[in-house]
Amino acid sequence: MQDVEEQVLSTDEAQSRLVDLRQTHNINVQLQQAQNLVFFHQHNFQKIQDKYPQLNCVLASDLNTDLKKVSLVDRPPSLNVFEQFVKQNQHLERIELIFHTYYPAYYQLNLTPKVWHRCLKYFLNHKNLTIKNLASVAKYLKLSNLEIKFVLKVFSELNFVKIENGFLIHPEKIPQQQLVDSKTYCQIRDLAAVQTTLIDSHFDEIIKYTNTI
Repeated sequence: MQDVEEQVLSTDEAQSRLVDLRQTHNINVQLQQAQNLVFFHQHNFQKIQDKYPQLNCVLASDLNTDLKKVSLVDRPPSLNVFEQFVKQNQHLERIELIFHTYYPAYYQLNLTPKVWHRCLKYFLNHKNLTIKNLASVAKYLKLSNLEIKFVLKVFSELNFVKIENGFLIHPEKIPQQQLVDSKTYCQIRDLAAVQTTLIDSHFDEIIKYTNTI
């Protein structure tokens, strides 16, 4: 009975602390009504601070423990960063979740292993491709222009292909590398996890997730 009671109290406490403002359409109005704007990204912090110098803007890494109410304006680069923020700021009495981004497409680049395999096979079987061919290649592989650029950047980091004088070339022997060896792949994978857990999920799921943290 004690365990059940503690769990209920913990859930109620988290629900009273968190405020779901993720579906706000007019972000500019939202920001001017919020208190203590917290940012995970330096460029977003600087952009809003320059635009609204009267607002109290702060980076998540520099949050003052004297604050009791904050609004998380942008999205964290990974779930690990969000979890660290929650652990280090348990004193907060109110956390408004806005999680705005100007580039939502980057959080939705979640390609399956089958797609990665098909792309690599295509690049290895086609020589003398140029940057100008990317649009038609994307169409053939049923990818968006952003997705094909993402794939190409990852493959370049893994030395599966190289771009020289506008041509896409590949080495005679493909190095033994995994997708996780690419910095760009790991960054986008982390963004996709943020999208799934903090953006697409129901508010109740976020409350449960925060409780586990």
